[in-house]
Amino acid sequence: MLETWTINRQKWFRGLDEAFSVGLVTLDEQEGLNLTTNIVNCDPGDLHIGMKVRVIFENIEDTWLALFEPDQSPQ
Repeated sequence: MLETWTINRQKWFRGLDEAFSVGLVTLDEQEGLNLTTNIVNCDPGDLHIGMKVRVIFENIEDTWLALFEPDQSPQ
């Protein structure tokens, strides 16, 4: 579940042209475990506190990053 978020618009390095969402996600599986992560595949205007999200993984070289996207599965 998305607890809070911010939109980063700072171009920290060359090639980083798009704004991106950084969120604090609480896992249903372990109360009190929070992850700071990118929220992907979602327009920043659609983010809201309490939004259900699911993990996806992105492989960059030899590292797998846990990212989160809106959970579109039926409740």
